Amino acid sequence: MKRYSLYTVVPIVFLVLISVNFAVISFSVERHENDLLEAAVEEKIHLAETINQGITSLTWTNLPMIKETFVTEMANFQDVRYIRIVNSDGTIYQSSIKGESGQFLDNKDISRVISSGKEIVKDDFYENEFIKLVIFPGHQDVTIWIGFTLDAVQETIQNIWFRDILIILSILGFSILALLMILYNIINPLSEITFACKKVMKGNLDVKIPVTSQTEIGELAVTFNKTIAALKESYSSLTKANQQTEEEKNKTLAIIRNFDDGLLFFDEENELALVNPQAELFLGVKARKIIKKPVLELTKIEPLKKIIQISGRRSPTTLKIKKVIRKELFMGPDLILEGSVIPILRKRKFRATGRRAGTLVIFHDVTREKRIERMKTEFVSIAAHQLRTPLSAIKWTLKMLLTGDMGKVSKKQKEFMEKTYKSNERMITLINDLLDVSRIEEGKHLYKKIPSDIEKICKNVIKLYKREIKEKALEFKFITPGKLPKVMVDKEKIEIAIKNIFENAIRYTPPKGKVAISLATGKKQIEVSISDTGVGIPENQQHRLFTKFFRGANIIRMETEGTGLGLFIAKNIIEAHKGRIWFESQEGKGSTFYLTLPIV
Repeated sequence: MKRYSLYTVVPIVFLVLISVNFAVISFSVERHENDLLEAAVEEKIHLAETINQGITSLTWTNLPMIKETFVTEMANFQDVRYIRIVNSDGTIYQSSIKGESGQFLDNKDISRVISSGKEIVKDDFYENEFIKLVIFPGHQDVTIWIGFTLDAVQETIQNIWFRDILIILSILGFSILALLMILYNIINPLSEITFACKKVMKGNLDVKIPVTSQTEIGELAVTFNKTIAALKESYSSLTKANQQTEEEKNKTLAIIRNFDDGLLFFDEENELALVNPQAELFLGVKARKIIKKPVLELTKIEPLKKIIQISGRRSPTTLKIKKVIRKELFMGPDLILEGSVIPILRKRKFRATGRRAGTLVIFHDVTREKRIERMKTEFVSIAAHQLRTPLSAIKWTLKMLLTGDMGKVSKKQKEFMEKTYKSNERMITLINDLLDVSRIEEGKHLYKKIPSDIEKICKNVIKLYKREIKEKALEFKFITPGKLPKVMVDKEKIEIAIKNIFENAIRYTPPKGKVAISLATGKKQIEVSISDTGVGIPENQQHRLFTKFFRGANIIRMETEGTGLGLFIAKNIIEAHKGRIWFESQEGKGSTFYLTLPIV
């Protein structure tokens, strides 16, 4: 930026002010000149009126000497050059100019003045001198001509010019001297402040400006000194804070380097900004080869491609997400990772959320857990299979005893055998549920999908519970809109899912309650809803409803028997069919479960 000195700027400003003042004077003088000119004209018009009154009171033909004397006397004004009395035909009756009386004037202004009855004021020349001429309409079609100079007006204007210029120059001169003295007392302190600021810019915070006056400049110097002192203190605090921050940073980096989980951090430009040693070990890639590279380029590296695809897109160019995403990643037979993508936000002062600062990817080694889980699943599967065979044998043996195929039994014996039979049935049901859970965890619970009629599947489930509905006097409704499109499902598994939900609705609805199954169709899916007026699910336990072995506290108090696997199995079956399951429930008022299945 170009620098200007106040010693240069101020004179320029004063020159501009002088120019403005001269323009104002010029305008004022011009107005005075116009006023003086108008006054001179008015004076000559008044003189013409006086002459007109004089000639109306005299008989011109009888008193020629009086006539000549009157006109000559009237022409003796200092600025009057001549006076004429001119008839309407242009004849000069009398003139202050010798030898002009009786001459003829051919001038159109005579008739114009007489016809309008108004005087004319115009510029004219007399003996090579510029004058003003007033032609005044007189008595009996006579015009009175008065020629006069503007010497008095010009002299007055010159005097005004001289006076005003002298006054303005005097005022401006004194003002300039006073201002230069003031500027001298301002510029020197400002120069000191400027010099001090330059020192501060170079890092010198020991600068102090001497206070030499009690004016605003002195106050500015005091404020500057206080500001530098505060800045010095703040700088000292900032240095300490930076040291603490650096220490915390080193601690954080030490934690990150020794963290058991792999960490990747992508900045707000979607470039990889941080890789910890554990991530290098998991991915088999050195940090120096991938750091500062964008997401799109990293998708070309096979191990990183799997990590980045946690975001849900096959070839993402950005990791901008709004919520935490978690997925399991099979990196090989000896490495299974649980990956999490977490958006990092900069919090604003007055808002809970703020601008995105980056994305953190965490992957945890769950290989051991998965092995244990697989072993547990295999154990459950083997144990269930091993248990189901003798339980089935016990079932058929008890059945044969109860039906009398092996001889007659007493009433007491029959009662015991019926209780044993029911207990055995519960054990078989539990074993079947455990086998279903094992298949679900192994991903083998769907065998064959065929186009199926969902209404028919629901009716098959309803038939199984007609006796229970009648015994509890439940008000049951099955609502269907009519012909529905088919769904591509494993018929047996979908029947199990609906059966598990419907059985809970009947079991946990008190006598004379209401249970209903409703079917509805959308553009791409069929919705099944199962509602009841049963005990409902406590609000603080609803988040655990679809987990294994969960049973609500109010359900356990009401009925101790149950595996807590029915809804877990139902959820996994529905989701395996690309459907969705959810519910609405209020404790003491009932529940409604919804599930959707895609149309063929």
